[in-house]
Formats: sequence, C-alpha cells, structure tokens
Amino acid sequence: MPIINFANSLKTHNKGTSRFLVYYLEKENQDDTNQFDEGFFNNEKDNINPEEIISKIDSNTKKLEKKHDKFYHLYVAPSNKELKNITSKSDLKDYVNKLMNEYAVNFNKGLNVNDIMYYAKIEHQRHHKFNQESVKEGYKKNGELKDGNNMHVHIIISRKTKDGKRKISPMDKTKGNGVYYLNGNVVQRGFDRNAFKIKGEELFDKMFNYDRNVSETFEYNRLKQHHPKEFKKQYGTYEKKYKPIGLLLTQKSKIHNLENIIQKSHKYSSDDKEFKSHLSKHNISIKGNSLYHNKEKFKTSDLSKTILKIIVAYNLINTYVQQLEEKKSEEEKEQNL
Repeated sequence: MPIINFANSLKTHNKGTSRFLVYYLEKENQDDTNQFDEGFFNNEKDNINPEEIISKIDSNTKKLEKKHDKFYHLYVAPSNKELKNITSKSDLKDYVNKLMNEYAVNFNKGLNVNDIMYYAKIEHQRHHKFNQESVKEGYKKNGELKDGNNMHVHIIISRKTKDGKRKISPMDKTKGNGVYYLNGNVVQRGFDRNAFKIKGEELFDKMFNYDRNVSETFEYNRLKQHHPKEFKKQYGTYEKKYKPIGLLLTQKSKIHNLENIIQKSHKYSSDDKEFKSHLSKHNISIKGNSLYHNKEKFKTSDLSKTILKIIVAYNLINTYVQQLEEKKSEEEKEQNL
C-alpha cells in the first residue's frame, strides 16, 4: 500500500513559519551527488519558488492563534513494487493532485482541490534507519542510502483554505454528535484519516492499473496491527491458507534452497484455483518440487537469497518472474552489443 501519513506536529514545528520545512525539502537539490533537480508543484503549476511558498503559507494564518497549527506535512511513499507501475514523474504528480482532491472532499464541507493551498515535492533518496531490520541485522548502516527507485512525495498543506475563510485540519476528530447540515443533508464532522488512506489506495490502483494483494491493503494491515479480533473475523480464512508460507519465508534457518520453498508453496497453494490462475497468467507451472516458466526450469542460482519476508505465494512468484525477466533482458542487451 502507498504509505500516506501526516508528520507529527512536534517534528514538523508547524505552529510557526513554514520556512524551515520548505528549505529542508530543498536538501536533495543542494546535494551534488543527486542527479535530479525537483521543484515544488501543485494542481496549478510546476517549479514554484520556495520563497513564494513560504510567503503564501505564512500569510494565510488570519485568526489562528500562536498555539494553533499553521500548516501540515503529508508524506506519500509508494512501495518498490508499486513504483514499478508508475512510468513517469508526471504520472506521480497527477496522482498527488488527485489525492489532494480526495483530501479536500474528506472534510465533508463541499471542498475540492481548488480550495486547498498545498505545495508538493518529489524526492528520490531514502535512507536506512536504525530501527529497521536491515540495520539491526548489520546488512546496512544507519543513514546509508537505499538502493533502487525510492521516489516519494512530501506535501506542505496550509491549515486554512486558499481563500483564507475556513480552518481545516486533518487532525480534527469528531466532536459532539459528529454531524451538521450542508445543503439540507446530514454530514459527518471531522477528517477520517483512515478513509482518506483507503481512498488514496483505491485511487492509486485505478490510475496505475495496480493489482493489489489483500495483504497489501491498508485495511488488512490496520486491523492486523490494531484490531486483532476484527482482523481474525474478516481475514481468518485468508491467514489460514497463506500464513504457513509467510512463516516459512521469514525463518532464514529453514530456507535451504528453491526446492524447499517450492515444496512448501506447492503443499499449501497449488490446489487453489485463484493461485493457479495467477500462475497461468505468467506462464508458470509447478511440477512436483520444481518451478517452470515457459517450460524452462528455474535454477536455484538464478534467485536472490534475500526473498525472505514475502507474505503470500503471489508475491513470491511475482518476485521470481521479475528476476527472470530482468536476467533475460540483460542477456538480450549483451547479445545486441
């Protein structure tokens, strides 16, 4: 699922000027090793001057007290798998602008993207952090740059609407009876952050034709982490069918070779019609303990030993297919040289 989160107000220091956040987000442009030079954008224009952003946000604070939030920091980060469906930066920008329309609508006040003052910026670098397993296990160092495509977006959003007439906050929770009347209709108060994230996920899947696994959905992971009883009620059957594979793949000591993995995958999943359908789409078949693609048998040496935390067999197979396609692509390039 694309990570769609609002930064902690204490970390953002959003009760004063936006200057510090704006210039913090300019850090990649000031890095000589960075090959990208990205400007701020919104639904109206690209390459917005940082000083213009600071001026617009810092002046749009009428009737806001010193203790009030003046702006918010939204972070949008597609996973590596999701990024493969995004073919260009312009497509990602289009997604962000449409996501901000969902943001506006989620206030239930008749707003749309044109009512929101926001400024977004694409970044390309991400770093390994001390609390991540790659650092804990010693594979990477804290602060070390992550490899591959790490494109993500930071969005600065004014607390007030563009016309300065309304205070809107994504941190606002329902108060009182939680409803009011708009154009004769009963409307829920507050900003439902869970609903916003789900809308963002649905928008992503629609725009980028992304075939999302149930284990990748926001709701699946939210219930699993915070509401185990509800999770078991909704996803118990799914977990029973695929969890054994996930447990196998997360225990390094039990993974000796490809045949062992395929044997377990075959045991739990090969009788499932949906699984077989997924395999056939990629011309993949499982015979005994062996995996075939276009009738060509996979070799253990072709596969990365880092595939250890895939939750379901679908993702396992997708990873294998991708590696095979990349290998064949490299071979074709070598032949054309």
